[in-house]
Amino acid sequence: NKLLKKTFKQIKTFAIGSLKLTLSDFKFKKKLIKKKIFYLKGTKKKIILICTGINDYDAFFKIMNNCNLKNFLCILSCHPMEKEKGLEIFNKNFKHKFIILKDFNSRELLKISDLVVVSSSAMGHEALIAKKNVIRLFDSRCPPLFDFDDGLITISNHKLLQKMLTNIKFNKYKFKKFIKNSYYMYDNKGHIRLLKFLEKIS
Repeated sequence: NKLLKKTFKQIKTFAIGSLKLTLSDFKFKKKLIKKKIFYLKGTKKKIILICTGINDYDAFFKIMNNCNLKNFLCILSCHPMEKEKGLEIFNKNFKHKFIILKDFNSRELLKISDLVVVSSSAMGHEALIAKKNVIRLFDSRCPPLFDFDDGLITISNHKLLQKMLTNIKFNKYKFKKFIKNSYYMYDNKGHIRLLKFLEKIS
């Protein structure tokens, strides 16, 4: 809210947070997901959930294609607006094997993932709130569409990613920093703040 007031000095601004979680129909099916993954793969590996945003695919190919992921099971969860497009692009450009679980959304899948990898997707923040290991990939050839200081670990080369994959460890400092600065955005109370604001001006 301070940043909004600083940017739009002549306009009154009110930060209410995200309405996305309130509008989401979330049902957790952990046992069913695990059973389906085991059936498809036939082996127990650490799970990497790849959450794409809108047209942010290059970072995944540039960085992950150069990593050794033989000990991981990759699950692709594309942005709802680009599910078919994202799948087509990954089939053509991603060199590692991956699976799609169409019956489950990203929030359900992150619950059983060991690592969540994003580029511009807001699922990175939701994964951090859920205390999941999360890494954001950044392609230095493209302008950043995020704040580097927002609490997510950002990586721009495959060597650093490979190093982190050998020792996946939750970053408590990053979590606390994000919760302190941005948790109101994802605390599922945005609609309550909106209604209170509307009551004030009515």
